[in-house]
Amino acid sequence: MAVLEDILGTKLGTGIAVGLGAAVVGPLLIPATRALLRPAAKLVVQGGIAAYRGGLAAWEGVRQSVGDLVAEAQADLEKENRGQA
Repeated sequence: MAVLEDILGTKLGTGIAVGLGAAVVGPLLIPATRALLRPAAKLVVQGGIAAYRGGLAAWEGVRQSVGDLVAEAQADLEKENRGQA
């Protein structure tokens, strides 16, 4: 037992014990974890899609505003050119 206590008393022994525990318990926890994390991951993806759509809507508004400004600027330039001619 002294050898076992010497091994488990070190960082290497602790790592081995954790690794063995994960190897034994891991296959049991993975399905349960997957069942819990899948809905959370789905919500994250849905949030990303909603943010993307919101960004598209905002960009459309900016595009229209800039388009209006460009049209006004072109009209003003044409008026100035007509006045100079």
